[in-house]
Amino acid sequence: ISDHAQLDTVLQTLISELKNKLLAVLEPCKKTLILLISKKCQTSLHGVKSISGMYRMTDKEAPQQCLAYITTVFKPLDEFLIPLRSRGNFPEHLAEHLTGKISEEIILIYFEILSECVDEIKKTEDTLKKYRKTKATGDGQDLTDADKIYLQHFLDFKQFEKDVGKYGITVDNSKTLEMLSQLVSPGAKTAANAGLE
Repeated sequence: ISDHAQLDTVLQTLISELKNKLLAVLEPCKKTLILLISKKCQTSLHGVKSISGMYRMTDKEAPQQCLAYITTVFKPLDEFLIPLRSRGNFPEHLAEHLTGKISEEIILIYFEILSECVDEIKKTEDTLKKYRKTKATGDGQDLTDADKIYLQHFLDFKQFEKDVGKYGITVDNSKTLEMLSQLVSPGAKTAANAGLE
């Protein structure tokens, strides 16, 4: 074997070993990237917890639109992807993979936070029912604090659903998004009655 052939063999072996080492690092890197972007997106979702306080015993008018926090949930993901896509050399299938994984993670986090809020709404309403005297609502148009809270959650969810839809995630292909939709369903009837759907 010539020196040139031996050098080719050694280089091919080194390249193969390097490729295997890089592939071994790739999966943990993807997981870390998904985790970091998801955590940044999650920060905005803490606004969900403030909704009950906005309407509980405040005589605040019923909401008409989503709150601003919900429109910023996917901003960190967009800030990451837009520069990469603008270069033109970022594979679209990789972008779709990342957006799908991150979106599903954010949906799950939103579901967990909203589940806690809905449990709190139910407990508070059960407690208030014990102490509240039944009063006629006249035309039936008066909304309780819980109605307003559910309506706000519904309006925020509709914006979230629209935003996550741009990444290809819908209630038809995401079980978690469907479950999230069911959580806000008490607000859907109020929204329909108010013409806000």
